[in-house]
Amino acid sequence: MKRPTRRRMVLGIIVVLAVLSMASQCGGAPARFGWGGPNQVAAAVYCGLPDGRVYALDADNGTQLWVYPPPEKDEGEQPAGGLLGGLGGCMPGGGAPAGGPLGGIYTTPIVSDGVVYVGAYNQKLYALDAETGKLVWPKPFEAGGPIVSGLRLHEGVLYFGCNDHHLYAVDAQAGTKRWDFTAGHEIWSTPTIHEGVVYFGCNDHKLYAVDAATGSKQWTYDTQGVIVSSPTLAGGRLYFGALHQIYAMNPTTQAIDWEFSAANWFWADPTVISDTVYVGNLDNQVYALDASTGDLKWQYDTGGQVRAATVIQHGVAYVGSESQKVLALDAQTGELKWEREVKGKVLATPFVSADQVYVTTSEAQLYNLDVASGAVRWQFPPATEAQ
Repeated sequence: MKRPTRRRMVLGIIVVLAVLSMASQCGGAPARFGWGGPNQVAAAVYCGLPDGRVYALDADNGTQLWVYPPPEKDEGEQPAGGLLGGLGGCMPGGGAPAGGPLGGIYTTPIVSDGVVYVGAYNQKLYALDAETGKLVWPKPFEAGGPIVSGLRLHEGVLYFGCNDHHLYAVDAQAGTKRWDFTAGHEIWSTPTIHEGVVYFGCNDHKLYAVDAATGSKQWTYDTQGVIVSSPTLAGGRLYFGALHQIYAMNPTTQAIDWEFSAANWFWADPTVISDTVYVGNLDNQVYALDASTGDLKWQYDTGGQVRAATVIQHGVAYVGSESQKVLALDAQTGELKWEREVKGKVLATPFVSADQVYVTTSEAQLYNLDVASGAVRWQFPPATEAQ
């Protein structure tokens, strides 16, 4: 057998180090098959699970109402990912082929006027009847690449980013394209719309502002870091994460009012309530920052990376963590109120109603937790004795 030359050995070591470096930038590879969050409307909960299907469940007891596609009608599409994906280990899907009949679901379903909208890794955007799960449009809208970005519905138009470097605007009623805008790289950030402008981040390090009606570019801001979190507009400022930084920007002038640094990626979307910005980081921490100055109010170590947005309700901050826990923290002090272990990493933003917390996990589980105590009310699929 031919022994490798010194040059080949050095090159091999460089490649391995490069891969490890990219993976460490992300804090490790995300879940392979998506992390769509739950959404409750009236008596039903809707979610996409890592098995590549969309579910509607009874909100009271977790009974399945419908599933799309039904097992007997699987579309059978298995889009393959590259060896390292777009950004190495950072790639949703972990650089591996996406799984399930829809190729994996990263978007949280949007429900409006009896229709459930959800994007999938198989490059398609679906409109499903909320009561039956049947297709509403004659056929799904087909984008030019996997859909990892979340959806935003505004005045009858669905806006979302795509791995084909495009931001799409799709007519929600007809399922037809209004326009598309080409950015410089994959778009995982969920767009935000305000006063006729769409704001979104891109993996080309830029924050974009485009006209909501036409898709024409208004401005860009280069952060020198990948932007996967979604911008939040509050009090006249845009708050968004770019790699290790959180920025507070004046969208009119693009002036940065303040920035806050952490040890790892800000993947989570910032949540702004009153005078506080709540945001998780891949350094395991949840941070509470002064919305005007960026000064740290408190931080809490969740024991695992935090990709999901923090949900605030009645003075409580609800957080999902890769530590396989859901935590309830005092929003003013960061003091732990309760925590609940679940099966799988919590990667998607929880949905919090008046008395329930809904959480999806990387192990294709949906939990209904009591909002006051964290007790499990039900889970889907139902727990077995082995669990």
